[in-house]
Amino acid sequence: MTGNEELYGESANMTNGATAANGFYYRLNFYTAAMVFVSSIDILANISIPASMLTRSGTVTVPSTARFALVQIFNHSSNTTASNLIIDRLVLRRKKAGSLIVDGSITADKLNVNDLSAISATLGSVNISSAIIGSLQVGTSNIQAGAVTGFAAGAIATGALDGSRTVDIVLTHPDSAVTPGMLVKVEIYCYISAFNASGGASGTWVLGLTNVTSGANLGVVQQTTLASGTGTLSFFGYFTPAAGVTSTTIRATVTLRGTVNANAVFATCFKK
Repeated sequence: MTGNEELYGESANMTNGATAANGFYYRLNFYTAAMVFVSSIDILANISIPASMLTRSGTVTVPSTARFALVQIFNHSSNTTASNLIIDRLVLRRKKAGSLIVDGSITADKLNVNDLSAISATLGSVNISSAIIGSLQVGTSNIQAGAVTGFAAGAIATGALDGSRTVDIVLTHPDSAVTPGMLVKVEIYCYISAFNASGGASGTWVLGLTNVTSGANLGVVQQTTLASGTGTLSFFGYFTPAAGVTSTTIRATVTLRGTVNANAVFATCFKK
């Protein structure tokens, strides 16, 4: 052991005779590296001796010069009631050297488990290096400085349309070779009205996103059962900028026969 560290002790005791209100001791006698006596400290001092097994625990701080401890369990001679002392579950360990479960609580420097299932907890200050979260509800969020490294926005021109219409937005971001782990999220939202389906009461209108700089198609979404009237479509895509590229042009396209109303295109660059 080392000086000034904390030790946890635990013991269960009882008697099969007359009980006592006090008398049980769980004591540690400390010695230096040269086996010179330093002092005695009680983990459990002069506690009761009941008729059924009862577990009690405590902690002590190791004297600064101590390197060894001798465990001493005894029924003090001043106890004249309980003549028989039965001991069970004698525990002594470093308080912070792993999981420590006392009265349902866990105290540890580190917790290493394979599976925490059916866990429900209120967490205070937590630093998570990596996590996969299925469902997350955030009351107040604080985005770390530098987490968002670029943002651009634009909109497709509104008005009547019979065909396709585009808008380009230019996102400036760090070089992924210099700042690895970047991810760009591109989103498009579009509302149309006065939709005129080609050849009848239903037809198709399409939204598309393209990385013009790399030539990659980021995705297409279409509505094929829209009746004459109004409609809303939206979707998003992701990409990682190529090394050496610090500016990416993103093109949003809408194809329809009708009227383009409110819409927006966003591109945000994050550090993963």
